[in-house]
Amino acid sequence: MNVHRFRKPNNKHSKPAEVTLDCACVHCDYYQDGIRFGKSVKEGYHYFPGFHTVKRRIVQINIYRYLKIAASTSPEKENPELARIKSLNVRPYFDKDLFQQSGFEMEILSESPHLQSKFNYCPKCGQFGLQFCLEEHLD
Repeated sequence: MNVHRFRKPNNKHSKPAEVTLDCACVHCDYYQDGIRFGKSVKEGYHYFPGFHTVKRRIVQINIYRYLKIAASTSPEKENPELARIKSLNVRPYFDKDLFQQSGFEMEILSESPHLQSKFNYCPKCGQFGLQFCLEEHLD
């Protein structure tokens, strides 16, 4: 028996896992997968889901500059990067109008900015039944 075939591969040079989100609504048939989420290995990118108010669908947005500005200013100040994102008809899912906080069991996928797994606004039916699920893909 060749014991070398059971050796774990050397992952020293392998790429980090890419995280994406899948989402589906419990009230209608809205489904979308492959939404990039979180910090990218490429400098200057941090992905987050957003609701495109004209296309009525979920899009991935780069919130890197928003996070950088938010870290260096007080929370009361208007973040100009958030204003720019909203001017493109996109509202990030950390917008308090796009989720309902509930006493029911749910997973918080991101603390800051906030993203929860359940009770998110569905772009198709307009109810708070959209659920996000993390998917990890190894390169």
